[in-house]
Amino acid sequence: MDDEIVECIRAAIDKAMKDPFAYFYVMPKIHKPGPMGSKTRGVSLDCGSLPHTLGQWVDETLQPIAKSQSLYFPNSTALKEEYENLSLTPSHSLFIYDAIEMYPNIPTDACCERLER
Repeated sequence: MDDEIVECIRAAIDKAMKDPFAYFYVMPKIHKPGPMGSKTRGVSLDCGSLPHTLGQWVDETLQPIAKSQSLYFPNSTALKEEYENLSLTPSHSLFIYDAIEMYPNIPTDACCERLER
């Protein structure tokens, strides 16, 4: 890192020392059925917290490296287009992913049956 970046990060960290911690709260899914929605999501708000500035610099530094990789996809549409152009045989497997925690309100058994079809 050059001196200017170090100075900028140090200044932001000094500013964050007044209120150094992230804030955590629970977001109820009130649009879902059941009391306070069927589940809640924890949210950690760290803008202005101690690690935020360093994390922002790391993100900005690593993004160009990530985007230069041959397997980088900018969004799910680009990934879907790539999948549609693949020639796969029955012996190929792309991936297996457990999305229960990501989408807790999707009926898992029914979803798996549809995906198998």
